[in-house]
Amino acid sequence: MGFCYSYFVRLEELHETVDKMHRTEGDIIRSVYNQMTYLKTLDFAVKFDKETVDTLPEKVKAIVLHSNTWKDETDIAIHWFNYTINNQSNTFTYIRQLEFVILELLTMVREVSFLWRAL
Repeated sequence: MGFCYSYFVRLEELHETVDKMHRTEGDIIRSVYNQMTYLKTLDFAVKFDKETVDTLPEKVKAIVLHSNTWKDETDIAIHWFNYTINNQSNTFTYIRQLEFVILELLTMVREVSFLWRAL
């Protein structure tokens, strides 16, 4: 009987050890699954970052071209504004000169009229 009892005790210990191994194996499988999920997520993030880095020069180029276009349009507007202001300034100068000449002419006409009456 001692041998059978010892055999069953050993068999029970063997079952417990196998159960522990199965639980440990399950923990290992879950851990590997979590690591695989993490690697897939990391792989997606790296691909996304790679695509972002790959398209970055195109985006920067588009921004620079847009900025250059905006600068050209602004330059044209400023030149047109300066041209308009300059022409308005010249026009106002001519108008003031004409006003002055007309005022002098009126003064001369008054003087001639005054002299004519005095005769």
